Amino acid sequence: MEHAVLGAGAIGGLVGTALASLGEGVTVLVRPERLPGYPANLSVERPSGAITAPAKVAATLPNPVDVLWIATKTYQLRTALQ
Repeated sequence: MEHAVLGAGAIGGLVGTALASLGEGVTVLVRPERLPGYPANLSVERPSGAITAPAKVAATLPNPVDVLWIATKTYQLRTALQ
C-alpha cells in the first residue's frame, strides 16, 4: 500500500517510520520551505535500538495514495489540507 503522512512531527514521524520499516511505501508531506533540508530516512529511537527506514518527501502528493495519515495539530489542519 502507498501511504502519505501529513504532519512530519513526532507522531507523523513515528507512524511514517513504523510503516516504512514494514516495507510500506511512505511519502512524508512537509511545507515547501522544509523540503530541501528534510532527511531521506525516517528514524525513531527506542530502548531496544533505533529504527531507520527510507521515505519519499514531498510538498504535495505527486500520485494518489491508499491511506492519508493526518498528524497535524488541530489549529494547523485547515492550512495543511489546502
